[in-house]
Amino acid sequence: MDGCVNLNLSITLKVSRSYDKCAEMSADPKVPDLTPIVEILKEFWILEPIKSKLFARPDEGSKHLSAVLKKISKSYITLAENLRIFTTLTFDSEPQTRESKEFLFEAKFGYLTDESRDARASCSRIMNIYNTYLSGWFFRLLKSDEASRLETLFRVKFSPFDKEFVLAVDRTNEFLTNSGELIYPLVVEGDLQQAQQKVKEFSNDLDLPLTDLRNELKIFLSMEADFLEKSKAV
Repeated sequence: MDGCVNLNLSITLKVSRSYDKCAEMSADPKVPDLTPIVEILKEFWILEPIKSKLFARPDEGSKHLSAVLKKISKSYITLAENLRIFTTLTFDSEPQTRESKEFLFEAKFGYLTDESRDARASCSRIMNIYNTYLSGWFFRLLKSDEASRLETLFRVKFSPFDKEFVLAVDRTNEFLTNSGELIYPLVVEGDLQQAQQKVKEFSNDLDLPLTDLRNELKIFLSMEADFLEKSKAV
C-alpha cells in the first residue's frame, strides 16, 4: 500500500513539475522598458544651451561630435524600427503573412541580436572618440559642470561594458527573440488569428513607450543635423 502511495506521489510531482515547466515556457515575453534609453536621449538636451559655445570655436572636435551623434542615432533608429515592424505585423494577406513570417523567423533564430553586438561596438568607438577628441575640447570651451555632465553621459551611459544603453538594446532584442519563438510557430501551424492576437497584445503595451521614443529621437535628429551642418564649416 505504501509503495502505491509513494508511486502516486512520485507521478504527481513529475506531472506538476512538467506542468510548471510548460507554463514557464509558454509565458509571454516581458515587454522591454524603453524608459532608460528615452531618458538617455533627453540627457543630450544639455547640448542645446551650450552648442553656441561649441559653434563659436569649431575645430576637429565638431566633426568628431557629429560622428558620435550619428552613431548614436543609427543605433536608436535600428532599435525603434525593429519594434515598429514587430508591432505592425499583419497576416491579412499572403504577402503580408510571408513578410511577417520572415521577420519572426529572423527574430526567433537570433539574427536581430547581431544589432546588440553592433551597439557594443558603437559604444566602444564612441568612448574612443570621446577620450581622444571630445573630452579635452569640452573642458576647454565649457564650464566645469557642463563638461562634467557630458563626461558622465559618455563614460557611463555609453560604456560598452553592460551599461545602460547596451543593456537596453540587449533587453529589446531578447524580447524580440522570445516573441519570435512564441509567435513564429503559430504562423507555421496556420493559427494566424492567435498570432495576430499576440502581436496586438504586445503592440498595445508598446504603443506609448514607442511613441515617446520616436518623439525624443526626432528632437535628437534635429540637434544632430545642426552639428552636422556646423561641422562642415571646419
